[in-house]
Amino acid sequence: MLENLGIDLTQLLGQVLLLVVTAILPALARLLGKFLSKKIEEADNELLARVAGMAVLWVEQKYKNLESEEKFQKAFEYIEEKLKKLKINVDSKDIANVIEATLQGFTQSTSNLKNE
Repeated sequence: MLENLGIDLTQLLGQVLLLVVTAILPALARLLGKFLSKKIEEADNELLARVAGMAVLWVEQKYKNLESEEKFQKAFEYIEEKLKKLKINVDSKDIANVIEATLQGFTQSTSNLKNE
């Protein structure tokens, strides 16, 4: 019936498929972009936590006689330097927060060990 109207069915299906793909592609690209951004942020946060753990341990071993604020500053500088080498930009507040969280985690772990 379509042939009688002079319409090639293959060409029509191709045009419909092109229209559908053209409509869906931008939405898929946005979803993929959001997914990748989330995965990169998760990886950066995990790396930041690991570097903070290393920094706190390093400072505790190397600078036993320093006061808490000085130790904090040494850990901050260590983290900043490591992230800079890795070309990862992290806000200063986030670095400070992860140091605090790491210290709290170590303090809690230590007190749990003492209670056992």
